[in-house]
Amino acid sequence: MKKVFFLIAAMLFVHAATAQLKPRPDAFPPEPETGAPKAVTMATTPAEMAGWDRYPTYGTYVSMMQQWAADFPELCRLDTIGTSINGRLILSMEITANHTADSLPEFFYSSTIHGDEVTGYVMMLRLIDTLLRGYGSNPQYTDLMNTTLICINPLANPDGTYRRGDNSVQRAVRYNANDVDLNRNWPDPFSSTQSTLEQENAAMISYVSSHNFRLSANLHGGAEVMNYPWDSYTSQQNPHPKADWWQEVCQRFVDTSRTYNSSHFNDTYSCGYTAGGDWYVISGGRQDYMNYYQNCLELTMEISTNKTVSSDQLPVYWGFLQHSLVNYIAEIHGLVDAVPQGDTVTVYDTVQVFDTTVVEVFDTTVVEVFDTTVVPVFDTTVVDVYDTTFVEVYDTTFVEVYDTTFVQVYDTGYVQVYDTSIVQVFDTVMVFDTVAVYDTVTVYDTIVVTIEGVGTTDVVNTRIYQRGGQVIVEGTEGNAVAMYDRVGRLMASKRDGDSPVCFDVPTTGTYMIKIGGYPARKVVVVK
Repeated sequence: MKKVFFLIAAMLFVHAATAQLKPRPDAFPPEPETGAPKAVTMATTPAEMAGWDRYPTYGTYVSMMQQWAADFPELCRLDTIGTSINGRLILSMEITANHTADSLPEFFYSSTIHGDEVTGYVMMLRLIDTLLRGYGSNPQYTDLMNTTLICINPLANPDGTYRRGDNSVQRAVRYNANDVDLNRNWPDPFSSTQSTLEQENAAMISYVSSHNFRLSANLHGGAEVMNYPWDSYTSQQNPHPKADWWQEVCQRFVDTSRTYNSSHFNDTYSCGYTAGGDWYVISGGRQDYMNYYQNCLELTMEISTNKTVSSDQLPVYWGFLQHSLVNYIAEIHGLVDAVPQGDTVTVYDTVQVFDTTVVEVFDTTVVEVFDTTVVPVFDTTVVDVYDTTFVEVYDTTFVEVYDTTFVQVYDTGYVQVYDTSIVQVFDTVMVFDTVAVYDTVTVYDTIVVTIEGVGTTDVVNTRIYQRGGQVIVEGTEGNAVAMYDRVGRLMASKRDGDSPVCFDVPTTGTYMIKIGGYPARKVVVVK
């Protein structure tokens, strides 16, 4: 009798343990979707998508993307990432109001790499529409589009979504036309076994490699949980270097969504997020590829318990996801320190570092601070750059350093140092004033303009001078030229043609000019 009792008790314990977590829809073999059949209504024209309570036919989807590009040419550009095996287009809408500025931070949303997980497909279409129509009236959308390149790929696996034909998403499948799971087919940084790359993924890799995406998300369905890297390991085996940051970002996303629906993101973990490997270890996923090989901070968003929600529920999901999706884009402007692998780390926007702060950069990495960036740094701040480099910076200062270099900068200054050097700079400096130089120091392409008069130092055929209330830049060889104020806010950006580039200067003071694709280092305009 006791044996029977203990056997029953053990069976109940095992059942309770296995019932704690919902199986991961991204697992293999994939979990089949259960429940009543969904009411799926299709839109056969863009006009029928006006209420956002339908799924688009393939032709409607393409027409919508083309129509936005035609209606908002000043705000977006339609790019073709590639084609699927069956010849369907894989599209990306590239959105920004600042087409002339160099080196905007680049953000990427992509959805439905699994063809039957289509909630995110419609969410991304509506996000494109919302951003474009909100420019100029919604301050948050306007600011994001002025300061960011936002790329949105609503449908990464069109052959899976339209498996039964272009006119319906019903009976969509997870796989591409070769019956390959595209989210197990990416180069895996932690596996010695690599799959033959599928056509859709090869096109996507080419596309992301042509950009400099710093933050992205891949939208899925079948659960409601934010899934951050790594997928190939549990957090105990190999925690992501930015796990704490990921948890903060996920918490903000979930909290915002729960403001509009308190039960959202509750079906898998009560907190609404997890490290991918803690839920289920996989290999060949896009998330780990993007983080490791592309230096892009990407997570997986599982946004709906049902992979294909009923059409009439699509507006409901948008209601509690809209603000989280937009706010996640804005997270790119809070990126401060380095990602773990790669060759380039870029700091954008307003960066404030206080007290004793360490920013570590791995491998042979260059740290660039440019464009709309102000870096007030206080107290003892250590930045490890390009092997053994130490930089100590006080007050509003722009510093670019390469190789084994020691730099101390105090007060407002601009310093550019290459190779093995020691530089100490005090007061307002542009390679003049009180400068103590030891060993070898080389400063390149230094041009100084005094706004109150005409003062130039010509280097490399570039000439800058003042004419009335304008600053004139000549000889930039067709490169784009941008002017910033003393705290790094972009004032104007122009391209040099046959005529000089002219900037209106509202007041005397300190300015910075950036020429071409180089770091903002070539020109400093001082009062």
